[in-house]
Amino acid sequence: MEPPSPALVDLLAELRLASPRDWRLAARPCRRLAYDLPTFDNVWIDALLRLRRLTPFQASELRDGQGERLRVGDFVLLDRLGGNGTDSSTNLAKSIGGGSAVALKILKPSPARIPSLAKQLCEVIETSRQLRASSVIAPHDLIVEADRIILVSHFAAGRDARSQLMRGGALPAGSVIEIARQLFAGLGEAHRLGLVHGDIRLEAIRVSKQRNASLVDLGIRSCIAPMLSIHSERSPEWYEGTAPERIGTSAPATAATDVYALGSALWHLHAGRPPFPRGDRLAVLAAHRSKPLPCVRNYAADVPKEFAEVLQEMTAADPAARPKNLAELERRCHVKSHRRTDRARTHGRKNETAFPWVSAAAVLFALSGAALYFADRDAVATVLEMRVGQSTSSDGAISSNETKLSRSFSAIPPPDSHGVVNLAHAGPFAAADIAVRGPLVLRGTPARPAVILVDDQPLHLWADDVTLEHVILVTSEGEAIAAPSALALIEAQNLTIRSCRFESSHGLYSLRTARPAAVAWRPIDRADPTGGHITLSDCVARRVQDVVFFAEAPRRVRISNVLSVRTQSLLAFRSPGRAPVDVELSKVTARDAGTVIKAGSQDGEIQIDVNGTDSVLELKNGALFSKVGATQCAFTWRGSGVVTTSEVKMTADSTAVKEASTAGALQQRTEAEGVAAGQVTFAGSASGPDSACAARVTGVPRRADRPPGIDLSRLPPARAAHAAD
Repeated sequence: MEPPSPALVDLLAELRLASPRDWRLAARPCRRLAYDLPTFDNVWIDALLRLRRLTPFQASELRDGQGERLRVGDFVLLDRLGGNGTDSSTNLAKSIGGGSAVALKILKPSPARIPSLAKQLCEVIETSRQLRASSVIAPHDLIVEADRIILVSHFAAGRDARSQLMRGGALPAGSVIEIARQLFAGLGEAHRLGLVHGDIRLEAIRVSKQRNASLVDLGIRSCIAPMLSIHSERSPEWYEGTAPERIGTSAPATAATDVYALGSALWHLHAGRPPFPRGDRLAVLAAHRSKPLPCVRNYAADVPKEFAEVLQEMTAADPAARPKNLAELERRCHVKSHRRTDRARTHGRKNETAFPWVSAAAVLFALSGAALYFADRDAVATVLEMRVGQSTSSDGAISSNETKLSRSFSAIPPPDSHGVVNLAHAGPFAAADIAVRGPLVLRGTPARPAVILVDDQPLHLWADDVTLEHVILVTSEGEAIAAPSALALIEAQNLTIRSCRFESSHGLYSLRTARPAAVAWRPIDRADPTGGHITLSDCVARRVQDVVFFAEAPRRVRISNVLSVRTQSLLAFRSPGRAPVDVELSKVTARDAGTVIKAGSQDGEIQIDVNGTDSVLELKNGALFSKVGATQCAFTWRGSGVVTTSEVKMTADSTAVKEASTAGALQQRTEAEGVAAGQVTFAGSASGPDSACAARVTGVPRRADRPPGIDLSRLPPARAAHAAD
């Protein structure tokens, strides 16, 4: 039997996770696990796991070859408690030398911000030492490293409140009131000391088996992100307790916003569901901004009337109307809770039993998504209004724009009363964050398209309908910044792009990790039956990842007279769609491209129907379609006059479907007609001007007199053509 590798033995010895005696004890289960196979390190790791010398989390990290990540300062990680995003993670740990378990929150701010953030957190730690209540937990130590900050806190045993709900549903009224009493006492003391939590959610409330409640991470979020960011990639649960005054403004977290968030969380614990259950973060925010929380007794009849009134006061829309003395609320929590009876469970539901078919129809209506659309149509307008307010106050946008403007870039002017932004000169302009209720048009001049330079933040447009005309978006030539995810991030119901250019300086051999997409799109309201229409005409995209990336599947896409040079795909679909996606391609030229359409990366089903005409496709592997992940795909290609430079394949070999379709799943099918391989001669190299991409096609019979591919006369002028003017 082979022994464990010296590297594994040394690492576990340094972390005090396995002694020589432990290795001897592990030999027997290791032999049973391996049977007659070689005893690799993974077998030894499984044996130590069976002996409970390692936790499942530690074993997983070791199997992945990431054992060094278990060491954080003088601590060894035991388990992950929550969060594993790009900016922070929380872990259960203990000192390598032994001792009780602690919670480590690892923050990953930008290196330039580490000194100032560390100073703020030190002030929180010093102030929190005066806390006497055990129901609020703030960090008590801080470790600063070159690229991260580690906060050390007491570990609160038990599960977080969301896990409690998922395991057992709504909590009894008496239990919630006792949790509230404890949290009122602790949070009230923190507020008197001038400390604000800033991130009260169910995940921040931990409850032990003895019903001892703790509010963890006191003061951390207020230092990390003092202003609310509604455009970050977070689930709707993050925003369930957002106070109305923070939405669409630069208002920081305050004691009043803490009270609102805690009231929303307690409402959730009583009812077993959030006050505004929505599948979209924007709809959640819009509801909190525009609607009062309903009475909790409508959903949990055993809640005492007195405590229901407490929750109504805590979640008042006006911050001045919320309770300021949490000690008084603690006293009011001593009201007697009543047991839920069968009569209470039917309170307010007589109509449901009298007309059961009405209830069934309502359920089907809600599941169809139509209920969300009609209920939140006004709320979507509210979202646009609050986004308009935040577009001028977003901390990320301001810092980015200030940096750009300091380099003599022009600021994009604000929209006029009709939502039109006229870029009267060629710029360059600094990419900005612009939001408008209603339609938004960003327009340059045909003869001198406006140049917008993109650094680490994209041009972010948010409106009901967005139109881009006569604009050139290019990445900065600087090397100190990371590549943005897209040159233009569009959040709108419908999108039209005419006579625009998208160019990235992130070449194939760039030191940057990835090239951006030209355009990334997602709808504001995915249930809107009138949305999801995308049009791209007379445009050029060079050296970008994807010409258009769809975070949500649209309904219809029209691409006309578009030149794509050295892109990985023309269209990329991340999420499955509820209905087939209708794609029309006409007069498209793709040079040195990866594929035409890429789909997948999430489980689900997607159907894409393409009608392609009069196009020239130079594809690296000859594949029209590329599938990623476990998405079930149906892909059809119809049309005429599409010429490829090599033998036509529907799917790339590396992404071809190999699994048999499961019962009930969308059938995996790919079929094409109207595509033929021919002899294509381009006027010049792909790195040359647009005119070098004019194609001469032979060897393929054609019905039309005009050559396939782009119409050069309709393309916008290149940046070099007017930069010197």
